[in-house]
Amino acid sequence: MPESGVFQFVIDLIIQIFGVTPPEWLVRIIATAILLGLVVLGIQLVASPILKFWQEIVKPFRYTPEEKRRRLRRQRFADHIESEIRRLNNLEAWNDNRFAELEAEVEAEGRLLFGGVFNIPFLERRRNYKARSLSRALEQSSERLILLEGDPGSGKSVALRHVTQNLANRARKSRNLKSIIPIYINLKGLQRDANEVIDRNLIERFILSSLNRVNDRDIEEFLVDEFSDGIRQGTWLFLFDSFDEIPEVLSSTELDETVRMYAEAIRDFLHGFNKCRGVIASREYRGPRFLGWPKFRILSLSASRREELVNRTGLPIQTQTSVLGGIALAPSDFQVICGNPMFLNLLCEYMRRKEPREFPSHIHLVFEDYIWKRLTRDEERLKQRFSTTPERVKIVAERLAFCMTADTGIGLSPTKNQLKKSLDKYDLSLGEVFDNLLDALVYLKIASSDMPIDKNGEERITFSHRRFQEYFATAVVIENTKKVNPTELLLNARWRETAVVLLQSKSKESSKFLIAEATRLIDEWSQEYDFFQFRAMEQNQEHIQNTTPPFLPDISWESLLEPISKTKERHQKAFDYQPANNKIQIEVHEHRQIDWPPKYLHLLSILQDGFRGTNNNLPYKSLEVVGETLLASMLNGSLLDKKWVLEVVGAAPLEIQKKLLLLGFDSIGNWVRDAAYKQITRLGELFPALENRIKGTLIRMAVSKQLYSQRYDSYVHLSRIGSRELLNLAFTLVWIETINYLLLISSTIVLLGISNQIKLPYVGALFLILWSSFYSLYFSSVNKVIDVFPRISGRYSELFLISNAVYVIGCMLIFFFNLNEITYLTFIYFYAYVALNSWASWFLVRAWSSYKYSLSWLGALFNFVFPFEILSVISLALIYVIVILPSFYLLHIASRPHLYFALIYKCLPVIKDFVIKLFMSWRTVLKWLVQLVLIFAVEYLLVLLIFSDRYSRAISSQLYYSLGVYLPVERLLIGLSIILLGAYLFLKAIRFFSEYRLYRKFCREHNNISILELISFLGGMKHVVLAKWMLIDIRQNQQMTSTEKNSNEITVLINFIELVLSRRLENPLEYLELHSLELREILLSKNVNYQVIINSLVLDEFCKLYEQLMSPR
Repeated sequence: MPESGVFQFVIDLIIQIFGVTPPEWLVRIIATAILLGLVVLGIQLVASPILKFWQEIVKPFRYTPEEKRRRLRRQRFADHIESEIRRLNNLEAWNDNRFAELEAEVEAEGRLLFGGVFNIPFLERRRNYKARSLSRALEQSSERLILLEGDPGSGKSVALRHVTQNLANRARKSRNLKSIIPIYINLKGLQRDANEVIDRNLIERFILSSLNRVNDRDIEEFLVDEFSDGIRQGTWLFLFDSFDEIPEVLSSTELDETVRMYAEAIRDFLHGFNKCRGVIASREYRGPRFLGWPKFRILSLSASRREELVNRTGLPIQTQTSVLGGIALAPSDFQVICGNPMFLNLLCEYMRRKEPREFPSHIHLVFEDYIWKRLTRDEERLKQRFSTTPERVKIVAERLAFCMTADTGIGLSPTKNQLKKSLDKYDLSLGEVFDNLLDALVYLKIASSDMPIDKNGEERITFSHRRFQEYFATAVVIENTKKVNPTELLLNARWRETAVVLLQSKSKESSKFLIAEATRLIDEWSQEYDFFQFRAMEQNQEHIQNTTPPFLPDISWESLLEPISKTKERHQKAFDYQPANNKIQIEVHEHRQIDWPPKYLHLLSILQDGFRGTNNNLPYKSLEVVGETLLASMLNGSLLDKKWVLEVVGAAPLEIQKKLLLLGFDSIGNWVRDAAYKQITRLGELFPALENRIKGTLIRMAVSKQLYSQRYDSYVHLSRIGSRELLNLAFTLVWIETINYLLLISSTIVLLGISNQIKLPYVGALFLILWSSFYSLYFSSVNKVIDVFPRISGRYSELFLISNAVYVIGCMLIFFFNLNEITYLTFIYFYAYVALNSWASWFLVRAWSSYKYSLSWLGALFNFVFPFEILSVISLALIYVIVILPSFYLLHIASRPHLYFALIYKCLPVIKDFVIKLFMSWRTVLKWLVQLVLIFAVEYLLVLLIFSDRYSRAISSQLYYSLGVYLPVERLLIGLSIILLGAYLFLKAIRFFSEYRLYRKFCREHNNISILELISFLGGMKHVVLAKWMLIDIRQNQQMTSTEKNSNEITVLINFIELVLSRRLENPLEYLELHSLELREILLSKNVNYQVIINSLVLDEFCKLYEQLMSPR
């Protein structure tokens, strides 16, 4: 055995933990792993700075004069890029110091980089993960092409400009000739002539014109020399912003050819000899989703991110508290939109100016206040500098926004000349004051002139944000609904947001003309297209609400191979379309691709969003037609058709919505199921059949790892439904596998310590048993494959059988090597404990759906032991009473892990002590019973405060209105828990070190330590581990003197005390009798009750032992 420091450290560590000398093979494996880890970590820590030093310091000294000239030009160009970003920020009144990091869900990543230096080929990053910093993820991602998606105002443009500014700053300071220079391109200025082709050349020409916006000769010369070389060498980073605002894309929908052509043009530009990375930012609607690029999707601001952004606005502390408190107490729809960075900034500006600072009651108040305050803030300067008023400027903004939307030929960034012609076209001319009023808009930073100059030398004008342009254009239409043809509002994608706002308007007059036009279009299409002609038959079948589908979706091999005809028969039988006046059923045809009428799905999506959260105001007849259409398409269409149907399901009547969602969940395609899952928030209230399918979908997503990758969105999605049960289920499903791994590792260590065995066969057998046990629990709990009466075979049941076979092999190995029987029995007890608790937990999460579904291996075991149904039910009922009912409270707080573990930590010692004291004294029994009741009472109150919205909101409101401080109940309880836990650990540490000091003092003052003194001292100690250390120290230092008659008796007593401390001695009297009859008689003469010591779980009994030993006979 090598005597190296690492080997000796490993040996000492194993001895300290397990108390035995480890075998050589185990020491070699652990020591080798430690050494390899240290070597790789050292190389990684050293290589990264060395590589950077070489590229930035050493290598530039070897550059030729020409390479040094190129490096200088690149640094100057990076400085030009950085100054352009600062100019854009100034035009929009944006300070980059206010930037708060956004979180994004990353759909895919390449191989895992170790420290940015080494590529570990066998390690792959998770398919989906959450990036805590969007800008850092964009900078460091190994993906070459990325699609960045987010809602309007979610921070896409700000994030891209922030990344551009950071990388440009690094590039202008870098001495490396191949440093990455970012290129920010805003695509909303991309316009083409009628004879120009949409291809990669169009994209390249627009990039070059954007980079040389000021027509600088030096910049043009630099681009001629370096642009193509940079593309081939991969030294540019192209950041394309506002894909959905390309003028021709504005009038398109996702199904149009225009979107595809522009997306393919950008893709072609970034392929071929182009080795540069590229990012496209777009709204999800009209985005290039079909490119198949890895997707970065910006998440809504979390509570901590909201607080960070509010702090960065520079508001007074009292106002910040009012903002955060108002958001927490606001309605759910207001809280959702506060997750949008742009709206949250507007809300902070609203609260900054309001006196007194009252929280807004409606979303529109924030927009109106911001616009009006922006106009009136510089009212005097407007009069002095531009000789105009805020009211006049507002009218100009509305007219310009209207023309940008209505005139399809000018886009969102037209020239001044184009705007003048468009205003004349719509009889909105401003006359000679046009230039003056336009300059006023730019001065107020409502509009900006940041776009590239037109090829004719004219300056382009655009609004500082798309939201403002939509707001002003909608204001014009609301004031005069005759300005735009209702057909144009409903079918032209440019007017989509305006149409939705009109339908959501509380004024019936504003939406009446749109509803009439939508009704006409639906009726016209239903007569013209054969697709809508489906035969109906009288049926008298049970309503969908009365059906009782299985708890989980059928995921066995048989269901996947089920013929299409059986699927259609099952659907046709279960889902009958039943209007109020008659009962008809849609006839099921062969599945085929449906030829949808142009703009039909677009119209339904507008109706869906416009009537969201309210009753659909369409006439009943049109609603019936829409319902029949969507239901027939769901039963007859392809998977893609079904997905499109579910995306507009909100346009159908409520009863049809329920049936369509049920059909979507029962579809064999995960694509369709996911679409149904996203639409469940449109129903005001869930019903049992749908709730069961949602549970099944969550479980399917957990098995496929999809739930973990989308866990943050799922939490928000389920919280909008208002079902705490589904939220708890999602939380448990997300973390159950991690908990399984932790239990596997911890239980292996515990059992190795208990068994005192580190032989290779035993370690392998133990690991096999535990692995199989946990995975059999996992598969049997997550899937409907093992229940009381097994009847389904499939992939997961096979895995279950394999894991149980591995379990049997492990048990046979233990018996074959004739290992400790006590260890085996201990393992069986531990396994039963973990299995029962896991099974009971899973059963309770399922909310008592039925005793048949998703029990565990224990249910199958009872089925084999008691083959009759009645006996199985009786057996399970006994287990419910013994295991499940006490565990129900634990599962009720499963979504709060700190409370869950705190409760386990508190209750387990209490229960153990209660059992021990039960046989000693009724006073002790009463004391621990009272403590147990008090603990449960306190925990129950905590759960009430957290889980009950009424109580938690009442407490938060009281704190807010009395103290002016918003403090969520969860944060308050967590803070108190941390303080109490810290105080407890501090007191424990003080006691630990004080006892250690007493031990050292005891050893110094007593040169001759007798056995009785040793036992009495150890008896007063509360730390078992410290007592073990002291025994080892006593054994090693040989502090026993010759005053004792027999040194063998001393050794026996030390071993005896050590065995008592480790709880491994079954019969102490027999042990003493075998080793020393005389010692046994001496100790028995003191009337010592050793059985009490063995049964105790605390060392307090040593005090009583000392009193008995020292008392006179």
